[in-house]
Amino acid sequence: MNHTRGFDDALAAILSRPTIGDLVDVKLVSSHAGGGGMLVWLEAELLASYKGHDQRLKSVPLRVTEALSVDAQGVAVVLAHVAVPTTKLSPRSKPLVEVGTKDPDSAALLASGKALEVAMSPYDAMVFGTEPDVHAFRPAAARRLVKQWRNLSMSIAGHVYVGGLGPAAWIVANVDLKRSGSTAPVRMRATFVSIGGEYDDVGTLVHYSIPAE
Repeated sequence: MNHTRGFDDALAAILSRPTIGDLVDVKLVSSHAGGGGMLVWLEAELLASYKGHDQRLKSVPLRVTEALSVDAQGVAVVLAHVAVPTTKLSPRSKPLVEVGTKDPDSAALLASGKALEVAMSPYDAMVFGTEPDVHAFRPAAARRLVKQWRNLSMSIAGHVYVGGLGPAAWIVANVDLKRSGSTAPVRMRATFVSIGGEYDDVGTLVHYSIPAE
């Protein structure tokens, strides 16, 4: 199975942007975990401190989504989505790295708020949106948040990639959001993770972000 970059590589990609210098410290602000057995996920909000190119100490909030495989050999990162929550919109971004098998049939889960609402697990769910105050944990709150996205006009930009490990499945794609009065859509990166149990879905995780240029 192909997989995304590990957490360290994904974090390094963000911190290596021209506006960010040397990493000094990363503090955990909050975290939420779900899943069970050999497959779990983690959503966390971090505060990264770094020295800018002017040598002044600065900080940036980070949101981390991880799908983890747990076995006798230890813990391995299957999927990592690290992003800076922001209100700054971007009409473009670099192409999405090829992270799995191409699957156009999975597009609806990332480009339709209605489809996401239907797919949310009743047992456990977590959602990150693009802005700092857009997040929800636990099924009822996650469903309410996703329901607000029902009327958004979203479309897949490029390919949809899927992967899986046992009862876990994930979907990753670039998604364009049309804005009223603007011809340039907002580019978002979207991740959907579903972890199933013996009889039903154990949990759902959704993460949208504005990708770094």
